[in-house]
Amino acid sequence: MENLIKNIPTWMIIVSPHNPRKTFDEASIKELAENITRQGLLQPITVRPIEYNDELDKETGEIISAVTKYEIVCGERRYRAWLTNQQARSNHHVILCECRHPCRHLSL
Repeated sequence: MENLIKNIPTWMIIVSPHNPRKTFDEASIKELAENITRQGLLQPITVRPIEYNDELDKETGEIISAVTKYEIVCGERRYRAWLTNQQARSNHHVILCECRHPCRHLSL
């Protein structure tokens, strides 16, 4: 399955506890935020779905799994810089993401 590029609301994204980078230089994040303001987000962050909400489709009667949370796989610095910009601008409530699709185990 191919990765999908799409805009995702920032409130649906969480940072990964598995990220090897544990500290972030605020000056570096601010500089990156300024670059994003000038040039735009040149590379999407990479996320993976980690939470789903199963709902009944009223038209078809089928169960639909909707993603409710994503975890950052790659690009936490860009995400933090984006959030810095979000505080200053109301149009940054979504961020461009590359979504990886993990296997989902279903119990039958």
